[in-house]
Amino acid sequence: MGIVDKQNRCIILVKMTKVRKQKKKKTYRHSSNRRRLGVKMRKLPKIKCPQIKEAWCGGKSVKRNMEEMGLVFDANKAFKIPTTKELLKREKMEEPVVEKIVKPPKAFKKHVAEQLEAEAKAPREKNLRLPNSEAKWLAFLIDKYGEDYKLQKDLLTPCKVEFYFKPALQEMSSNTDATFSCFLQAMARDPHNYYQETWKQLRGKIKILQSIPGQLEEHLQK
Repeated sequence: MGIVDKQNRCIILVKMTKVRKQKKKKTYRHSSNRRRLGVKMRKLPKIKCPQIKEAWCGGKSVKRNMEEMGLVFDANKAFKIPTTKELLKREKMEEPVVEKIVKPPKAFKKHVAEQLEAEAKAPREKNLRLPNSEAKWLAFLIDKYGEDYKLQKDLLTPCKVEFYFKPALQEMSSNTDATFSCFLQAMARDPHNYYQETWKQLRGKIKILQSIPGQLEEHLQK
């Protein structure tokens, strides 16, 4: 093909091929096994979901397989969000825009979608566990202060009971240590609270520890 310019000169136009195609034409890998590569291409992909893997058909495309199982291949196309330009265009138009209803393809393997939906709705066990050092620290606070997260005068804790009966214990035994720490401090004011966590932070962590079955009892027994 060619074109003629103003000076009646014919200019021949040559269609340029892509660089990738040129490279493929000029090179040939003798070391590669074409038969093995073909088997590898036809091999099923690594599917971690057992329901999809069982119903997968190797001779069909990914989109066709997903449609037959009743699943969405592209969520952006299935649940398309209108752009700002489209919304403004709809507002300017007097007549309402009638959207075309596209019938979804028949799902021959609809049981796959039903199984996945039932599995998603099924309750799951919580495998959450706090680090042993943190659980030991929180168990120590519970053992020492009970539920006294901050300084509460009306709440009677084991530490406060010991503080109140301190004079009686000193009279009964003369060998009682004179250096008696103040047991009226709450969890947030404990001298071992090196990170200066607030009482709300400690309360939140203790609630998490109490929700984990068995972990708090292990450290309280120790």
